[in-house]
Amino acid sequence: MGGTSCASKTPIPKKAESRKSPQVQVINWRWYQSSDLFFVAEGKIKNVCKEDLDQVKVVFSLYDKEGNLLKNESADIKSKTLGPGKVSLFRVAATVHPKACLARVDFRDFYGDFLTVDRKGESILKPMTTP
Repeated sequence: MGGTSCASKTPIPKKAESRKSPQVQVINWRWYQSSDLFFVAEGKIKNVCKEDLDQVKVVFSLYDKEGNLLKNESADIKSKTLGPGKVSLFRVAATVHPKACLARVDFRDFYGDFLTVDRKGESILKPMTTP
């Protein structure tokens, strides 16, 4: 459940996501409180570009009801290399923040650059679900 905190870096803004074709598609994801200490985000992504994506990290960001960034954590997705058309699971945990009520997931490549994400029409910020 480890990861690295990078709360000083804000995830990619929505405008930047629309500049180029998607590299990954979020098939599904959810976030929930797994214990008194942790929130967990988990789901599946698919590589929708024509290149291998190596060492992809998921970035799990927590927001308050006004949409202010509270914190984020990152972790590697399950697959070390995500080939074109391939699907991988992801799971990342963050310590509970009492004001967190919205979250989002983003993805970074080996170099730390954000990948362009197709969210299948879902809103970027998502409320918590029950496990």
